[in-house]
Amino acid sequence: MVAARAPVDEALRSTARRLAGLGAAAPRAQQARQASHDRAVSESFARFEERNGQAMLRWSAEQLRPADGATVFYPFAGPDLVTARRFYPAAARYVLLALQDGGPPPALDALPDDDLDATLDLYERVFDAFARRGFFVTAQMGAGYRTPRAARGVTGVLLAFAEREGLAVEAIEPVRIGPRGVEALDAGRRLPEAWSSVRLHLRRGDGAAVVVDYLRVDLSDAGLGADPDALGLVSTLARGPTVLKAASHLLQQRGFTRLRDLVLAGAPQLVQDETHLHKGKPVSTDEVELARWRVTR
Repeated sequence: MVAARAPVDEALRSTARRLAGLGAAAPRAQQARQASHDRAVSESFARFEERNGQAMLRWSAEQLRPADGATVFYPFAGPDLVTARRFYPAAARYVLLALQDGGPPPALDALPDDDLDATLDLYERVFDAFARRGFFVTAQMGAGYRTPRAARGVTGVLLAFAEREGLAVEAIEPVRIGPRGVEALDAGRRLPEAWSSVRLHLRRGDGAAVVVDYLRVDLSDAGLGADPDALGLVSTLARGPTVLKAASHLLQQRGFTRLRDLVLAGAPQLVQDETHLHKGKPVSTDEVELARWRVTR
């Protein structure tokens, strides 16, 4: 269940736009470093658009059925909102599942110079690597996505990606998976350690609301077997448009049969890279490919 729209958090949006390098105002003492960050991140995203971004939009418009108002399921996603958004730009909800913590949103304005520099440098390296590879390397996430005071997990990357994708950040809240699906935590439970999973409330340029749920979930057979609420949620999500990328090879292994079987049985459309699954047959003319991507209908 998706909660009603939250009030717009202007400070949060400013943070998201600063991380995204989109020219948001910074305190006077931070303006020079912020300007350098804006240039570096904008260069990275320009490379991404040239290499992959625009081609993904064209390919999805030609090859994929529209998912207007749908929920898009992206297991093993990390914070890669960009890929799900490029393939399904009209979706109302994106659910990204991964092992890394989301974390509370970074607080930039009050950081001393050294911590600010370390934090912005971290995001510059993250966006540069994504622009070059188009995906995240699991081994480089987790502890590698931390600075001493500002960055804890991947929430900051999600916020920046949202703004870069034209989705205005309005609010964020910690969530958990419960018997009824994704549930918001009440204010009394919002301690820093409660932010392993997060929900972003966003707004498209046409005014439509968009929700991004980033959920920390162990998708192995053992993990889902030990968490019936997560298994129930995944069973529901796997009946919608599904994206697999980079880590999709895991579903060919014995330890991930639950998720594999749910996706192959339920997904009406499965977009995946060259490590793809197939429905009991080799790749055929029922699947199309452009720049390593396939869609199975």
